[in-house]
Amino acid sequence: MRYYRRKLKETLKKLTEIIFLLFFLSSTVYSFYSSPGHGGLPGEAFSSFTASPRALALGDSYVSVKGEAAGMYYNPALSSFMGHQSISAFYTPLPLDGRYASVFYSYPLILGVSAGAGILSLVSGEADKRNIYGGYEGKFRDSKTAFMMNISRNLGKNTAAGVNLKFFNRHIDDYGDTGFGVDAGLSYKPSDMVSLGMRLQNVLPPAIKLHAKTERHPFNLRGGVSVRVPDYSLLGVADIEILDIGGEPFSRWHLGMEYEVFEALRLRCGINYKHITAGVGLDIEKFSYSYALRYSEAGLFHSAGVSVKFGYLPSAREKEIERREQLLERREEIFREWKEEKRTAFLGELQQTYGKVEDELAEVQEKNRELEELIQAAKDIGRGYYDDAEETLGRLLRKDSENRDANILLGIIQDDLQRQFSFNSMMSAYESGEYQKAAREARRADDGHPQYQEARVIGLLSEARISVHEEKFDNAKKLIRRALEIRPGDSLAQSLLRRVERLRELYEGN
Repeated sequence: MRYYRRKLKETLKKLTEIIFLLFFLSSTVYSFYSSPGHGGLPGEAFSSFTASPRALALGDSYVSVKGEAAGMYYNPALSSFMGHQSISAFYTPLPLDGRYASVFYSYPLILGVSAGAGILSLVSGEADKRNIYGGYEGKFRDSKTAFMMNISRNLGKNTAAGVNLKFFNRHIDDYGDTGFGVDAGLSYKPSDMVSLGMRLQNVLPPAIKLHAKTERHPFNLRGGVSVRVPDYSLLGVADIEILDIGGEPFSRWHLGMEYEVFEALRLRCGINYKHITAGVGLDIEKFSYSYALRYSEAGLFHSAGVSVKFGYLPSAREKEIERREQLLERREEIFREWKEEKRTAFLGELQQTYGKVEDELAEVQEKNRELEELIQAAKDIGRGYYDDAEETLGRLLRKDSENRDANILLGIIQDDLQRQFSFNSMMSAYESGEYQKAAREARRADDGHPQYQEARVIGLLSEARISVHEEKFDNAKKLIRRALEIRPGDSLAQSLLRRVERLRELYEGN
């Protein structure tokens, strides 16, 4: 059950990623519509049309992608990497009963050397044929056919080169002609994840003469890169081509991506200078079926095709290579699973350790806050701010009634408050503006002290000044009047009362 749950989780993860991928590529539709167009070149059909539904679904980014016989159309060097025979067939219906189809075949002569052949056919829909007076004379079609013969060879472990000899035939109504040309290609694989490719199209260009004028196919250059990311089951491809080199060159671009949802199911999407595409592929052992959907300003088109691999070279070396490749893939899969399990276990342990460290850090920070509050309380005691110190110590003792340091400081406050009243200390505090300290000193005086009434007056005036500071003018006046009741005519009280009344008038006037 654990295995199936893990596979289900991986599948849901892959589906989420491919949905995000399709959304990302769809966001580039604006750049597709804003790309400049071109009126077309001689032989345009076989420089801009596709030969494979897989390539079409990848935005025709295929000059660096190996794996099927149709690859020789994009890069003559690609078939050298295949140690088996392969047949690819492709069909697209076009408007007005037109069609576009191709068939390719690749055959390995020896290890690293392959030969192949292919045919492409493009037939337009029927159009009315009219004479110079506008009279109807029936129907006609425009048909183009290309036949290719390929030879490719490995130049090293990761490098290959190939050549296509092609014959091109075109017919429009009663006019027709045949020409031949040569394409060349290079392929280089610097690592298991990256492949590079380049095609030189029309190194020897076909020339077609239908009536009085001869059309010569232009020389084109195309390069591309493909990057495979096994951990995410992704293949990203990108091509750039420069057409009509030697004439008025211009460029075209192609982008695509393939996602392996399951071992046999692949989702594809792409975009290029003229259309956006999407597709699906089913790979079952040596048979694959591909479907592509293309949307452009001309409308929506469907394409489908198959590719079959068979006839591996019957040498013991080839069989051993295939067996070792399968064994290596299985070992890589086991290693990835083991690595993921170790990674999950390590992250779990790391999370637990991190949680413990966070708890310890929180405890240290709490102790630091308590220490800072104790230090502040000690400073308040030293300045005579016993109320502030008692408030701080009370807060600490509510958290921990056994807090030794807080209890010691609280005892110091109680001892200080029990000392003999000092009239000079009270007056010094009042004159220096330390009214809280002055009020506290005044409260220490008992009624038997000869300066008891003066202490009460100074205490009330100190509290009045604190109320003035807090803009509580009514409360300040009440305190001052209480002081005048104790000592009528006290100059300090009368002076402070006048000041409070002026401050209140100014405050209410604003």
